[in-house]
Amino acid sequence: AAGAAVALGVLTVTVLGPMAAAGDGVWQRERARISGSVPGSESGEAVWLREGDANRQMIIRGGRQEQASGRLLDATFFIYTTTSTGRRVFTERIDAATATLNAGRWRLTDAAGAQTGQRAVRYATLDLPSNLADEEAFQRFARPQSTPFWSLPNQIRRIEDAGFASTAYQLRLQQLLATPLIFGAMSILAAAFSLRLMRLGDLARMTVAAVVLGFAFFFLNQFSSAMGSAEVVPPIVAAWLPPILTALAAFTLLFYTEDG
Repeated sequence: AAGAAVALGVLTVTVLGPMAAAGDGVWQRERARISGSVPGSESGEAVWLREGDANRQMIIRGGRQEQASGRLLDATFFIYTTTSTGRRVFTERIDAATATLNAGRWRLTDAAGAQTGQRAVRYATLDLPSNLADEEAFQRFARPQSTPFWSLPNQIRRIEDAGFASTAYQLRLQQLLATPLIFGAMSILAAAFSLRLMRLGDLARMTVAAVVLGFAFFFLNQFSSAMGSAEVVPPIVAAWLPPILTALAAFTLLFYTEDG
């Protein structure tokens, strides 16, 4: 029974979970489209982007986005460099009439840029390297629950490269990896409560104990997730601690039930 539960957990994580995540992602995008909350929509909402690597970060603001071409109008680039101590220092600002992302670079037109403490320099055209893919540049990061299991490692890398915290996505990845263990532990826990013969009585107490343990596991899992999301404990600890404790409790109860 535990082996079948583990196999079902693997199937859930690798097949059923990605299908559900894809459906949730479609729902999120359709809701944003219907409600008109898509960045750069006809309402003229400003577009904010962020990208970079360990050495440089760029915060990009577009006054609005052309729907046909996808380019930004009245764009401003705030460029930061990372020092040897890990602190980010503002180094340059560039304003451009238009900014178009293509083939791993931003093409700026009618631009003016100035580094800290220096006079502004004007450019008819200026190219800035970019690590954003054209098709994903103006997409918001999907929620962790909307990200398929197979896409989570790449999503974590993208988020960290852009300078954002990826704790929620790391926690989600570790929770999915721990899912088969949760399934197996819960099946062993159920088996321990099923071993006692009904003719021996005490069925009501066993039922209440099973319900209490179920709620205890749910509370522990939620509490551990909250601690992981708040970065009080590492995501790997927050994700794996509840199933490991549940498995230990299940084996302990199983041994006591069988051997007394």
